[in-house]
Amino acid sequence: MRFRGMSDGAVSNHAAHCLACATVYGAFDDDHLCAVAELFDSEVAFSVDGAYRQQGLGKRLFARVLEAARAAHLAAVKMDVLPENTAMRRLARAFGTNFTFEPGMLSGTCNVA
Repeated sequence: MRFRGMSDGAVSNHAAHCLACATVYGAFDDDHLCAVAELFDSEVAFSVDGAYRQQGLGKRLFARVLEAARAAHLAAVKMDVLPENTAMRRLARAFGTNFTFEPGMLSGTCNVA
Protein backbone atom coordinates (compact mmCIF):
# COMPACT_ATOMS: atom_id res chain seq x y z
CA MET A 1 0.00 0.00 0.00
CA ARG A 2 2.78 2.38 0.93
CA PHE A 3 4.38 2.38 -2.54
CA ARG A 4 1.28 2.21 -4.74
CA GLY A 5 1.75 4.58 -7.67
CA MET A 6 5.22 5.75 -6.60
CA SER A 7 8.09 5.96 -9.06
CA ASP A 8 11.22 3.85 -8.61
CA GLY A 9 13.08 7.02 -7.62
CA ALA A 10 10.54 7.82 -4.91
CA VAL A 11 10.78 4.28 -3.54
CA SER A 12 14.60 4.53 -3.56
CA ASN A 13 14.45 7.82 -1.67
CA HIS A 14 12.10 6.28 0.89
CA ALA A 15 14.45 3.30 1.30
CA ALA A 16 17.43 5.59 1.88
CA HIS A 17 15.44 7.54 4.48
CA CYS A 18 14.39 4.31 6.22
CA LEU A 19 17.93 3.03 6.43
CA ALA A 20 18.90 6.29 8.13
CA CYS A 21 15.89 6.62 10.48
CA ALA A 22 14.11 3.29 10.86
CA THR A 23 14.84 -0.26 11.89
CA VAL A 24 14.71 -2.39 8.75
CA TYR A 25 14.98 -6.17 8.46
CA GLY A 26 15.29 -8.06 5.21
CA ALA A 27 15.09 -11.67 4.09
CA PHE A 28 17.39 -12.69 1.26
CA ASP A 29 17.64 -15.56 -1.19
CA ASP A 30 21.32 -15.38 -2.10
CA ASP A 31 21.65 -11.72 -3.10
CA HIS A 32 17.95 -11.20 -3.86
CA LEU A 33 15.98 -9.20 -1.28
CA CYS A 34 12.71 -11.13 -1.12
CA ALA A 35 11.02 -9.63 1.96
CA VAL A 36 11.41 -6.57 4.16
CA ALA A 37 9.94 -5.26 7.41
CA GLU A 38 10.28 -1.71 8.69
CA LEU A 39 9.76 -0.24 12.16
CA PHE A 40 9.65 3.56 12.21
CA ASP A 41 8.63 5.10 15.52
CA SER A 42 5.68 2.83 16.31
CA GLU A 43 4.61 2.16 12.71
CA VAL A 44 5.39 -1.13 10.99
CA ALA A 45 5.29 -2.02 7.31
CA PHE A 46 5.94 -5.28 5.48
CA SER A 47 6.51 -6.35 1.90
CA VAL A 48 7.12 -9.87 0.62
CA ASP A 49 7.91 -10.59 -3.04
CA GLY A 50 5.06 -12.60 -4.55
CA ALA A 51 7.33 -15.52 -5.41
CA TYR A 52 8.29 -15.87 -1.73
CA ARG A 53 4.88 -15.64 -0.08
CA GLN A 54 3.43 -18.48 2.02
CA GLN A 55 6.93 -19.54 3.14
CA GLY A 56 6.91 -18.04 6.63
CA LEU A 57 9.02 -14.96 5.85
CA GLY A 58 6.32 -12.53 6.95
CA LYS A 59 5.86 -14.44 10.19
CA ARG A 60 9.58 -14.39 10.98
CA LEU A 61 9.88 -10.70 10.10
CA PHE A 62 6.79 -9.80 12.15
CA ALA A 63 8.27 -11.59 15.18
CA ARG A 64 11.60 -9.80 14.69
CA VAL A 65 9.94 -6.38 14.42
CA LEU A 66 8.02 -7.05 17.64
CA GLU A 67 11.30 -7.94 19.38
CA ALA A 68 12.76 -4.63 18.21
CA ALA A 69 9.66 -2.77 19.40
CA ARG A 70 9.98 -4.40 22.84
CA ALA A 71 13.65 -3.45 22.98
CA ALA A 72 12.63 0.14 22.15
CA HIS A 73 10.11 0.00 25.05
CA LEU A 74 7.12 0.54 22.78
CA ALA A 75 3.73 -0.47 24.14
CA ALA A 76 2.24 -1.18 20.71
CA VAL A 77 2.93 -0.94 16.99
CA LYS A 78 0.55 0.32 14.34
CA MET A 79 -0.04 -0.57 10.71
CA ASP A 80 -2.35 0.25 7.85
CA VAL A 81 -3.57 -2.62 5.67
CA LEU A 82 -5.71 -2.61 2.57
CA PRO A 83 -8.99 -4.45 3.22
CA GLU A 84 -8.30 -6.87 0.35
CA ASN A 85 -4.88 -7.86 1.74
CA THR A 86 -6.21 -10.93 3.50
CA ALA A 87 -2.77 -12.51 3.92
CA MET A 88 -1.44 -9.51 5.88
CA ARG A 89 -4.63 -9.28 7.91
CA ARG A 90 -4.36 -12.97 8.81
CA LEU A 91 -0.67 -12.63 9.70
CA ALA A 92 -1.23 -9.55 11.84
CA ARG A 93 -4.17 -11.16 13.66
CA ALA A 94 -1.99 -14.19 14.43
CA PHE A 95 0.19 -11.77 16.42
CA GLY A 96 -2.80 -10.25 18.21
CA THR A 97 -3.41 -7.20 16.03
CA ASN A 98 -6.80 -5.55 16.39
CA PHE A 99 -8.14 -3.67 13.36
CA THR A 100 -10.52 -0.76 13.00
CA PHE A 101 -11.98 0.24 9.66
CA GLU A 102 -10.97 3.57 8.17
CA PRO A 103 -12.23 4.67 4.75
CA GLY A 104 -10.44 2.42 2.27
CA MET A 105 -8.12 0.77 4.79
CA LEU A 106 -7.82 -1.06 8.06
CA SER A 107 -5.79 0.50 10.87
CA GLY A 108 -4.21 -2.08 13.13
CA THR A 109 -2.70 -1.95 16.58
CA CYS A 110 -0.62 -4.79 17.97
CA ASN A 111 0.34 -4.75 21.65
CA VAL A 112 4.02 -5.47 22.08
CA ALA A 113 4.29 -6.44 25.76
